[in-house]
Parts: sequence; C-alpha cells; structure tokens
Amino acid sequence: MNRVVVTGLGCVSALGRGVGPTWKALLDGRCAILRTKVAVPDDSSAIEAPLGPVPEGECGEPANLAENRTFKALDRFCKLAIISAAEAIADAGFESAKYDPADIAILFGSSTGGLISLEESYFRIYGQRATRVHPMSVPRFMGSGAASAIAQSFGITGPAWCASSACASSAHAISEAAWYIRSGRSKAAIAGGAEASLSYGHVLAWHCLGALAKDTCRPFSIGRTGMALAEGAATLVLEDYDAARQRGARIYGEVLGCGYSSDAFHLTQPKTEGAVRAMTQALKESGLPSDTRLLISTHGTGTPLNDSSEAAALASLFGADLDRHIAIATKSSHGHMIGATGAMELLIGALALKERVAPAVCNYLGPDPACALPLALGEPREFRDAALLSNSFAFGGLNSVLVMSRI
Repeated sequence: MNRVVVTGLGCVSALGRGVGPTWKALLDGRCAILRTKVAVPDDSSAIEAPLGPVPEGECGEPANLAENRTFKALDRFCKLAIISAAEAIADAGFESAKYDPADIAILFGSSTGGLISLEESYFRIYGQRATRVHPMSVPRFMGSGAASAIAQSFGITGPAWCASSACASSAHAISEAAWYIRSGRSKAAIAGGAEASLSYGHVLAWHCLGALAKDTCRPFSIGRTGMALAEGAATLVLEDYDAARQRGARIYGEVLGCGYSSDAFHLTQPKTEGAVRAMTQALKESGLPSDTRLLISTHGTGTPLNDSSEAAALASLFGADLDRHIAIATKSSHGHMIGATGAMELLIGALALKERVAPAVCNYLGPDPACALPLALGEPREFRDAALLSNSFAFGGLNSVLVMSRI
C-alpha cells in the first residue's frame, strides 16, 4: 500500500489565523478562551460563558480562490473551512504537483454544520412568525457544505464528502482520507474539519447539559469544571509519499495508523475500554516498535468525567511505561472546536514533532490523583525523538485515534 504523508497545514481558531501565529501563541502559553456573550438575533435573550470565538478580523476571504463569488453568502463554518484549506493548499505547493483535479479527494468533518444559519432561520420562523426565510438557507445548513465549498473554491473534482461523528468528526475524516491514498483511490487529499456553532441555542444546550466550564478549560487539573466551546477550522493536505518526495515537497510527517472504536455504552459518558481499543488499533496499524516514545495529544476536554476516563485508558494501555511519554492538552489554549478539534490537534501535533517541542498545558492548578499523566506543564517541553498519538473521543462513544511520525 502507498505511504501517506502530510505536506500542507492551515488553520484558523480563537488563537488567530494561520499556522505561524497559532504555533507562536501556543509556545507563548496563551489561552484564547474568553468570557463571551452570545445572544439571539434581536438581543431579547443572551447567555454568557467561557468560549473560544474566532476574532472577526480573521474571517476575511482568502486571495487564492479559483471561485469566490459565493464566499460572502456562505455559513460561517464554510468560510472558516475555506480559510484553513486555502492556507494548507498554498503551504503544500500544489502548483508544482500538477495533479489532475479528479485525483484529489476532499474529506471534511463537522458535528453541527451550518448551525448559525439554521438558528437564524428558525428565529425568523418561530420567533418572528415570518413566512419566508433566505432562499439559500438549505445550502447554508448542509453538514456537507464545507466539502462542497472547498471543492468549488479550488476547482477540485475528486471524491468529496463530510464525516459527522461529533467531536471525532475531523479525525475520522483524516483517517479515511489516508485510506484513499493508501489504496490508490486518490493521489492527494484535503482533509480536516470546521465548526462555527457559538450560537445562542447551541451554547444554551451545552450549559443545560452541565458540561460548560465555570471559568476556563483546565484539562486534567484539580478544580476543573468543564469544557470551553470554541469555533474554527483546520486542514491537512495528505499525499502519497513517493509523489511528494519526487516533487520536493516539504513533509511534516507520515500518517502511520488509524484506530476506530465504539463504546456501545452511553450517549455522554465515556467508557475506558473503548478508548483503549482505538489506541491499541492505531498503534498496531502503525507498526511502531513497542518501546517508541510518544507525544500524546490528549482529547483533554477539561470535564471531570472525560479527563479521568482518558487518563485511566492511557494508564491501562501503557502501565508503568506511561511516564516515558509526554502528554499535551491544547484545548486549554484554543477551546473545544467540536468537529474540527481532531484536525486542529493533529495539526498542532505535527508541528510539535517537526519542532521537537511540546506546548505546555494552560490553566493548570495542580495534579488530580485521578488524572496522573506526564503532562507538559509550565513551559514548552523539548524532546528529541517521538511519534504522535492523537486522541479524539466523542459523545455517543465514537472514538478515533491517529498515529503520525517524523520522516
């Protein structure tokens, strides 16, 4: 089977727009989670919570679009997807690749799709008793909208579809994209995820679930109170190794293994065994020696139950060897980007492997005995050799794990 490598990266989040500013913010230990007010369109109701919104000044139209007539009319999650994809495509240097557009796949993940447009339409219908909504409402709602928007924006005519598996959506999308290249179905793939769901109804729903933090996101820390919802997008360009090497592309790393599992247990409560199965499968598929040191990009939501369950899964898998590895939890910086978070964390993990630096966990107050992990704390932690294990564990017990290594 073909080897799969990452040749392009792009992102936009609460930390800013672009890979460079994002990486700098992480190394500086910046937390972009802010107490933010979200209201219905007429401001008659509002809710305030710790959130990770993308700054409005970072949402402008990219310059390198093949088709840009519809950008302003798209839902916010599609705009964010295009912004991150534009950077990743430029970073990969596709001009030198000269791929047939039909040989490039697009696999993108989103949990909520065009939720902001959906809520705006529902407000008109149910709040204002309107008899009409915007004529483009349906295309704006579609969960597959990001895949279509990227295809149209860059003239890509290969397979294009959306994965939706809650917080594991973009990790599943990247895994499937890797299989497209391994099997020879596509020569390259644009894969990632986008989410823009900081709407009144969505934030209120998470608040009523009791999952939102009271102050900020504190993964694996004593005194953690919950997660911080965020928005954004992250895109990775995947290519066949031989083709990338032949054209002299910069290679961030190689995707070695993917692991999936279902807890088959509970809609909101995780099960340790499911996480262990997904990690075990990904590591087995990777073919890495059992003594390989790992940079573990945790799911690390900051909720009491999820963090202790993930810590237990890692302890079960690695036992006494757990302290040989390094664990990071970047949701403490950019917030929980829901369906886009797996792609964002893999992107950050790829940068960490390239630079041999693990960004420190933010907002940490002290150790919780239920979450005994070898966390990077205080300052960015340098390391020499390691492979990346990136965890995404979603509501409904849907787990996706990716393994990547340097080349």
